[in-house]
Amino acid sequence: MNNKLNKFIALNSSVFTSMINSTGRHILMKFVKKISRNIGTIYYIKDNLNKKTLQVLYYSLIFPYLSYCNTLWGNTYQCHLQPIVLMQKKAIRIISHATKYEHTAPLFARLKVLTVLDLNTFFTLLFAYKCIHRPLLLPSLFQNYLITQANVHQIPTTCRGHETTCKLFIPFHLTNFSLHTPKIKAPRLWNILPSDLRNCTSLSLFKSKLKTHLLNTHCVT
Repeated sequence: MNNKLNKFIALNSSVFTSMINSTGRHILMKFVKKISRNIGTIYYIKDNLNKKTLQVLYYSLIFPYLSYCNTLWGNTYQCHLQPIVLMQKKAIRIISHATKYEHTAPLFARLKVLTVLDLNTFFTLLFAYKCIHRPLLLPSLFQNYLITQANVHQIPTTCRGHETTCKLFIPFHLTNFSLHTPKIKAPRLWNILPSDLRNCTSLSLFKSKLKTHLLNTHCVT
C-alpha cells in the first residue's frame, strides 16, 4: 500500500501538493487564532517584563506555531499568509515596546528574528539541504525528492568538488502555482545560495549560517 501511495505521489505531485496546500490553509487559520490569543497574554504582562524576557515568551508562545509544518502551510501565495504575517508583526511590536504603527523592519533586525516569509525560506532550504547532504534524516518518500543537476546531466564529480553538482535540477513547470511547491521552490532558492552554504557539511552550522544570511538579505518591508 505504501509503495502504491509513494508512486501516486511521485507521478501526481501537483495534485498531491494541491491537497497539501488546502490542508495547509486550514492549519494556518487555526494557528492565527492560537497566536492571537497568546499575543493577548503577552500584551497584558508586557509592562512588567523587560525585552529579553518578552522575547523568551515569543519563542515559547508564538514561534512554535510559525515553525510547525511551515513547509506545509507556508508555501503558498503571500495573500494567504497575510493574517499570520500581521500577527507576527503585532507580536514583534509588543515585545519591542514599540508603537502600534511603528515600522517593523528595524525591530526584526534588532531582535534577530526571522519573518514568516523568511522562516518559510529557511525551512524550505533546510529541507533541500537534507535531501542533498542528509537524506537519511528524511522519510524514505523524500530521500530522492530533489536531485542535483549533476545527476541529471550525469557529471561524474562530487558535490564538494564541482559547482553544478551542488545545484539542484528545476523540473519543467507550466503554472504559477507550481512555483510554490517544494519540488520547484526548493531548487530555485537553493541555487542562488552562496556556495559556502551549499557546500556546508555540518547541519547545525548550515542552520546558523542560513539564519545569518537571511537576516542580512531578506528584511521585511
